[in-house]
Amino acid sequence: MKRYLSVLFPLLLLSFLSTGCLDYTQEGEIRRDGSGSMTIRYSFPPGSVQGRELAQRFDTATIRKDFTFEGYTIKKISSEMKEGDQWSAEMEIEFKTVTDLNA
Repeated sequence: MKRYLSVLFPLLLLSFLSTGCLDYTQEGEIRRDGSGSMTIRYSFPPGSVQGRELAQRFDTATIRKDFTFEGYTIKKISSEMKEGDQWSAEMEIEFKTVTDLNA
């Protein structure tokens, strides 16, 4: 999780310091045994410079490589550029124990 956050934090900081907006959502489920799943979504509005730049740098293969971590399993990754340069990405993960996310 630390590796994931070390990559995610600069990306988020850059987006907040630059002009434009970032829509970020994170939905999670933790089961009684400590296992669970999480869906993370990023979306930049149409015409966003950051969205265009990130779309060029992060395709699904790059996201999978950069965000692979032994604490969770990536179930699905999608990335798309919509009309007006609106870029979005989504990643679904599963984990065996919530404490593995802190490693």
